[in-house]
Amino acid sequence: MTSRYRSPRAGCRTYARRPFAAGALAIALSSSVGRAAPSSPKRPPAAEHGAGDSTDEAGPEGEGKREARQLARQALELMHAGRWNEAEELLAKAYALVPAPTVAVLDARALEKLGKLVEAESRYAEAQKPEQGEVSGAFREAAEDAARRLERLRPRIPTIRVGIAGVDPSNVVASLDGKALSPADLALPIAVDPGVHVIVATSPDGAHAEDRLNVEEGESKDVSLDLAAPAPPAPVSPSPAEPPPPPPSHATRTWGFISLAVGTAGVATGITAGLVMLGAKSDLDRACTPECPPGSASELSRFRTSRIVSMVGYGVGAAGVGTGVVLLLLSPRHDPVRAQAGAGVVAGIGSVAVEGSF
Repeated sequence: MTSRYRSPRAGCRTYARRPFAAGALAIALSSSVGRAAPSSPKRPPAAEHGAGDSTDEAGPEGEGKREARQLARQALELMHAGRWNEAEELLAKAYALVPAPTVAVLDARALEKLGKLVEAESRYAEAQKPEQGEVSGAFREAAEDAARRLERLRPRIPTIRVGIAGVDPSNVVASLDGKALSPADLALPIAVDPGVHVIVATSPDGAHAEDRLNVEEGESKDVSLDLAAPAPPAPVSPSPAEPPPPPPSHATRTWGFISLAVGTAGVATGITAGLVMLGAKSDLDRACTPECPPGSASELSRFRTSRIVSMVGYGVGAAGVGTGVVLLLLSPRHDPVRAQAGAGVVAGIGSVAVEGSF
């Protein structure tokens, strides 16, 4: 078998120029899609001129080859139509039936288009595995094409390096996108597909950490999960008792009593001065009939002075008593001063005294 195949539709196009068509033709024309079968005794003339193809593909193995060729043809049509997801499903089935390098390259190309770069890398590598026995030219070209594509693909594959802090990584249960990570995987670059990935880690004591990150093609990112046990909360010291409210001020009540005492004194002064004024008036009434004698001038002065003092005393008394009553009404009711404070007025002729305790 030669290393080039002509397509009935494309004329002289080679495998290198049309890998899709060449891969399908390699499956369709090859009587042994995987490894070349060992040489067998020459078949009788009837087999050469009659049902040679049906003899080669008789039995379960031949049926698998026919199915693989049919799947590859359908996948090629889907790839030309841009339906890469459906094409990859068919190529994966064809490769499972017949793991030929030509099918591996086509499947890897579909995976690469779908963004599944890690799987595509694995499939390109499988296409380069050496075959036993005689290898067709199409398989050699497929392996060479896989090597070239793999060289261009590897720099595009992103990686994630997972680090564990706070505990021994060998005792941690970790996973990447739901797939378990062994202790050997930790702190080493892990190849991933572009996109969002979730890393989860749990320590033996139940500490849990999780991180989510997005990686683009060609990126290398590090993520560290801290599983250190949280520090115990600091003891809460009892808050100091609030100081008792200050006792109510006695100033209002005290000034009330003082004002009341002053008012009482003013009233007493007014009364006393009024009595003096009345006495002076009585003397003047007896002496002045109808005119006052010259010696009554002092009595007239005493009358006038006592009248003024009486009026001032009544005024001061009224203001003091009124102010004292108001202050006592506004002062706190539970005031021990009420039981201790008191006031009294002692009035005499020509003098007024205030007695009390405050």
